[in-house]
Amino acid sequence: MFGSNLDDEIGAMFRSNLDEDIDAMLGCSFPKEHPQANHKEDAEQPNQNEAEAKLSERPCKKTQERKITLAMKRLHTQAPVNAAHFIVGVEDLVNESAILASLDHPNIIQIHGRASTPLLLSDGYFILLDRLSDTLDDRILRWMKSSSARSPPSLSQIKTACSVADAMTYLHDKNIVFHDLKPTNVGFDSRGVLKLFDFGFAVHMVAPHSSSTCIEKLDDDIDSRRLYDKCGTLRYMAPEVRLETGYSFPADIYSFGILLWQICTPKKPFHEVKSTDEFHKVVFLNGT
Repeated sequence: MFGSNLDDEIGAMFRSNLDEDIDAMLGCSFPKEHPQANHKEDAEQPNQNEAEAKLSERPCKKTQERKITLAMKRLHTQAPVNAAHFIVGVEDLVNESAILASLDHPNIIQIHGRASTPLLLSDGYFILLDRLSDTLDDRILRWMKSSSARSPPSLSQIKTACSVADAMTYLHDKNIVFHDLKPTNVGFDSRGVLKLFDFGFAVHMVAPHSSSTCIEKLDDDIDSRRLYDKCGTLRYMAPEVRLETGYSFPADIYSFGILLWQICTPKKPFHEVKSTDEFHKVVFLNGT
């Protein structure tokens, strides 16, 4: 179906249900490490792009005069259930709901409700979110078909990039690392408003001391404010994430840079790379 050796490698290493055009491992997300699961790259996650999260529409009354349609995100279990994997998924979904409840930005998806208790080892835990009608991945494909090779970015493309930048700036101001910025995690509601979604990998960082000097803040960032989880999507992943050398907010900025290039061109990043080994050598090693 895909015509490259990369697809065979993906099947053995990763799971991605929503990226149906996966063009290979470069479009799959890495799950986070977890103490109860000694596999970094195959844990079941509630990520809308690769885990078995299931969205379904549910009408919900906001007022007596007006009805709105929301999306339900929940864990979808399949027999036999791996308890350790499923617990990782539940914890990520609980983490996502907690982070979303603390955010209020027009370009970030809004949470409207959740199950009262996280029911482990069942599919009873869910969250209710804004319903999205389109993704940035879909729009990039349309831009690709409608634009010529040398045409400059349209006003729509520029506005899209600015909206993503606004959302990411807001998250970093809140000391949150998003971890998995890519076209399939950017959507649009029925009014065309851009919404960043899928916060399953998002991490709230410890804020530096406000009284610290610039040097002390830098040292603090180098030591205690670094992350080492290898999660995200290869095509948009910063080298320091893949190489596990420790990273922070700049990893998100790298992902935004790749996404910005894709929005403006619009082309798939590193489309000429044909295997994961080549990607590792060309991008992560020689590209650093």
